Amino acid sequence: MEWFNSLFIRKLKEALDKPSLNTIPRSGPEGEKVDCFSVYVTDRDGSYLAEKVKGNLLIGKRWDEEKRSHVAKNPKKIDLTDLDCLNFDISHYHGLVTHTYKTPLSFLLSELTYAYFFRSKYTLWKYTIPKFFFSKRRLKRPDRLKALAASIKLTEDNHNMTFDSGRLVSSMFGTFVILHPQYPTLKQGTHLVLMSLAESGELEKVDAHNFRIKGKALSSYEHLLEEIHKERRSRWQSQLMLLLTLVLALTAAFQSKLLRTTYYTDIDQFVVWALELF
Repeated sequence: MEWFNSLFIRKLKEALDKPSLNTIPRSGPEGEKVDCFSVYVTDRDGSYLAEKVKGNLLIGKRWDEEKRSHVAKNPKKIDLTDLDCLNFDISHYHGLVTHTYKTPLSFLLSELTYAYFFRSKYTLWKYTIPKFFFSKRRLKRPDRLKALAASIKLTEDNHNMTFDSGRLVSSMFGTFVILHPQYPTLKQGTHLVLMSLAESGELEKVDAHNFRIKGKALSSYEHLLEEIHKERRSRWQSQLMLLLTLVLALTAAFQSKLLRTTYYTDIDQFVVWALELF
């Protein structure tokens, strides 16, 4: 619908006109003041970091393989009048809460009604008490399997989406993990795991902080799961064999009268009752 496209283009332009930040603080007083957007657009040719909107065109930064980052040189111009051919990943960093929209409709509904504002307030209020108890928990850095599973789940709707360790940690532990005392250490440890996954080919290192899923990720994840299941089956079988060996050894010891016990079961009374019934 033409009116819908026009409305979306206008609101998207307003979002991209807001001052952007290279590093977005997600904790403390600075994080509480944040109000900016990041927009990734995917078409048939690839994924682009949106920079601005001019008329009905979206100007997107292309990926520079040599610099390993999105650059403003030779930008991609994307026609926004045909939204059916485009995929969007819009993140609104509002205070300490991040609102993510996968479709133009969800973006418009939230931004036009200011639902994001009330959701931010509700989120902060809702997690005030759980956040207190959560801050007392000891968080453990995810291993390769958990990090890989979280990466697959995070990008299942858009395999071209890029993400960093902070976004992955938030998807695994919840948005208020950024307020946890261990968050900086947890984030750095998760980044090292992502680096390891990139070196082994499951992820692609986009730049110094961001990664993108690769086709090898799913096969590697299934292989790791199968190895874990084999290890568990082997451990269970070993424990079962140990138990059976113990039972057989005790049975043989009692039969050979090497072991004796003063406890016995008298079933005579049960036999009498059974005979009386018949």
